[in-house]
Amino acid sequence: RVLKNCETCQKFNRKTSGGTDFVSTTRYLEKVGLDLIEFREEKAFIVVAIDYFTRRAWARVVESKHATAIVSLIKELCSQGKKPEEIIIDNGKEFCNEQLRELCSTMNIEHRKVGVESHRSNGRVERIIRTLREGMLKSKEVEFKDKVYEAIETYNLSFHVGLGCTPIEAVNDDTGKVMLENSPQGRYARRFRRWYREKFKKNQIVRVAKRENLTGCSKYSKGRFLGMGKVIELCLGDSYIVRLE
Repeated sequence: RVLKNCETCQKFNRKTSGGTDFVSTTRYLEKVGLDLIEFREEKAFIVVAIDYFTRRAWARVVESKHATAIVSLIKELCSQGKKPEEIIIDNGKEFCNEQLRELCSTMNIEHRKVGVESHRSNGRVERIIRTLREGMLKSKEVEFKDKVYEAIETYNLSFHVGLGCTPIEAVNDDTGKVMLENSPQGRYARRFRRWYREKFKKNQIVRVAKRENLTGCSKYSKGRFLGMGKVIELCLGDSYIVRLE
């Protein structure tokens, strides 16, 4: 981030943070990400959940952001014979309330809060939301609910590159294949390692490129630069604040 306005604001601005984390899981429902999407034109919300291990997803159409909708979906997951060990949620009121805390305490479910739209900490649920939206646009169903349920079913029955199978097949896998793909030695984890970016130190002089000129270019290509700058702050998410010299 090139320093333009308030240094404090840029330091704590989550939406401009870069980087990502690989989350290693070893079993079904060990970690479940939850989020809620608003569709204003339809005057409806969708509660979305995804299992980090199998990538299986759930979606329920509700009329309000009340905590009851979140609690209902968690109870539905528990009714299948297993329960989530940990749920990953943001700090919205629909997730941070006594009703949900009481349910988690009663069922011995850990809940971890991350920032709203925190792609780095809860990226998989953000990704399934994008996939769900795309699926709804492709759907030929007329009713809003039917579009949602068709899109989520199509996703669960589609091949997932990170797993080597569909999410539904992953739930029933007894070969150990899904375990391997979710491990630090799996193909998905190796892709994360290839996304390594150069690290900088505070007070280091760096060359600042215009981000838009790097899209689709080889890393060896020479682009236009804003100039030289000094790293004045190391931030979360593999990000830096740079003051142009």
